[in-house]
Amino acid sequence: MVADRETRRLSFGSVATDYDRYRPPPPPQALDWLIPPGAQAILDLAAGTGVVTRELIGRAARVVAVEPDERMRAVLAAASPARPTARRATAAADVR
Repeated sequence: MVADRETRRLSFGSVATDYDRYRPPPPPQALDWLIPPGAQAILDLAAGTGVVTRELIGRAARVVAVEPDERMRAVLAAASPARPTARRATAAADVR
């Protein structure tokens, strides 16, 4: 059961480039509702390839994307305007 969960957890990484290309971003109105005015920092947990992360940039002074799958994180780093550094130890990318 644990191995099966681990396999599922990392399953999108094998198609990370296609996932990034075809997954639509959330509607801006959803982010308007979710992010309070004046937010200083936003955490995008399980950020995947950064589809949502890229939409969050500019809505706060600091956006931190956390993604455990190295393949998804690589696409996130390549596709994000700020070119975040994906740190393996923390699986986080700090996008400013």
